[in-house]
Amino acid sequence: MNYKSVRKIFYYISNWLILQNLMRLLNPCLQFFPNNRYKFNSYMKKLIFSLIFFLSTIVLVKGQQVISAEEMVIKNVDALVVKLSLTSDQKIELTNILLKQAQSMDSLRTSLSEDIDRKALRIKMTAIMETNESQVNLLLTTYQRKAYILWKKELELN
Repeated sequence: MNYKSVRKIFYYISNWLILQNLMRLLNPCLQFFPNNRYKFNSYMKKLIFSLIFFLSTIVLVKGQQVISAEEMVIKNVDALVVKLSLTSDQKIELTNILLKQAQSMDSLRTSLSEDIDRKALRIKMTAIMETNESQVNLLLTTYQRKAYILWKKELELN
């Protein structure tokens, strides 16, 4: 089970629990509609749907926070330090390599207009990634290279 499916399950369970507690809290509202149960039911439905919409929007907005390229590089390097047992010099070099890659990718994306061919963009990006991959492989030991390849495959699966 991956992170996204666990998050989705938690989302549905939490919404269900919120609705159950909400129904318990709003049950005394029935006194406002003593003679017309239909009016109360329609009121409750509107209220519940609006609350569900509001809560869903909050959860979606919270989950879609944008991470900058530098933050992503730092996060990946920290994960690699743990996975590959990198030295401090290797960490610094790897951070520099990945930051240069992120900056060149960002500049490539921003400099090109939308009418540019996507295949050309993809070719340029793969060339940048291959050169950085070779630099990273030169930096790592043989054991670390194997662990790095496994880490990349793990990222592709997620």
